[in-house]
Amino acid sequence: MQRELHVERSKQDDTALEWIQKAQELQKKLDWAKEEALRLDGLNQQLTKENNKLRMQFKAQEGDRTHLVNQVCHSSEHKVI
Repeated sequence: MQRELHVERSKQDDTALEWIQKAQELQKKLDWAKEEALRLDGLNQQLTKENNKLRMQFKAQEGDRTHLVNQVCHSSEHKVI
C-alpha cells in the first residue's frame, strides 16, 4: 500500500512538473510574440510615415507636371496664332 501511494505521488509530481515546464514554454512564446508585435508595429508606423511622405511628393510632382503641360499647351497656342 505504501509503495502504491508513493508511485501515485510520484506520478502527480511528474505531472505537476510537466505542467510547470509547459507553462514556462508558453510564457516564453508569449513574450516572443509580444516583442515581435511591438517590433512590427514600430516598423509599420515608420513605413506609414514614409508612405505618406512619398504620396505627398507624388501629388506635388503631379501638380507640377500638370502645370508644365498646361504651359506647353498655352505656348503652343500662342505660337500658332
